[in-house]
Amino acid sequence: DRLLRIDGTNAAQPALAGAALLPGGTAPMDIAVKDDTVFILGNAYGLQVAQPGTLAPLGRYVTSLPQSLQGRAFEQVAVDGNRAYLTSWGSGLVIADVTNARAPTELGFLEFPFATAIAARGNYAYVGTATNGGILAVVDVSNPATPTIVGSYVSDPPIDDKYMRFALHGNYLYIADQPSGGGSDGGLRVVDVSNPASPAGVALFSDCSTPNDIALDAAGKLALVACMDGTRLVDVSNPLAPVALGTYPGEAYSVALRGNRAYVGMTTGVDEIDITNRAAPSLVTHHVTPDM
Repeated sequence: DRLLRIDGTNAAQPALAGAALLPGGTAPMDIAVKDDTVFILGNAYGLQVAQPGTLAPLGRYVTSLPQSLQGRAFEQVAVDGNRAYLTSWGSGLVIADVTNARAPTELGFLEFPFATAIAARGNYAYVGTATNGGILAVVDVSNPATPTIVGSYVSDPPIDDKYMRFALHGNYLYIADQPSGGGSDGGLRVVDVSNPASPAGVALFSDCSTPNDIALDAAGKLALVACMDGTRLVDVSNPLAPVALGTYPGEAYSVALRGNRAYVGMTTGVDEIDITNRAAPSLVTHHVTPDM
């Protein structure tokens, strides 16, 4: 994530002569936006702070976690109000104050091994795992210095699930639940989180092979699920009974939604699709990217 210039005039005592941040950081795992600032989550250290239009680096936030790939291994980031929530596969949940978005500061940490998926709103954060089975933990973050797990949810059988991504709307948490270990019960899972102490599974939309990501519209009525056998458009206006609307073909790894435009991360880039006709989403343009 940085370019270092080393003065080797005295080979026995090399000295740091200068340093510069690199656009995009190294091994970017996730991205979030707050006002005029973009946070790029690096796998190894924390957040790269960048400008939204150009991704020009503005600074970086290094967490207090052990400085090792195993001890950090950041996965996802979610921003809620003036806080950023970072999941570390190697350690747990890091909470940062982003009131000054260009200079984040650490607020608290919760040990939670294999933390992957994250969503947050108000006094609660929702953390999920994708290793050794899917586990959802509801975390009280009203005091960010001492985050506390107050409830949990595990689907049955737990070893067959990997909670890849979360989306939150109203009293419901939507999970891109990827089956593992030969399981076949994955898909779009809906969990009622109205009672933080006792989250409850209420629905499973299983017409999806290997879901990787999920996005919701602002009204919480439409869900896009990125699956290896196509992107599913799902009516979730009744969270207890999701209904299939249409499918956009192709292996999908990530999705984003804005109005009647959806953006699907594919093997060769990003497909921008028109979803005005939910039953027949159509390609608008393909944006080529250097990698998957």
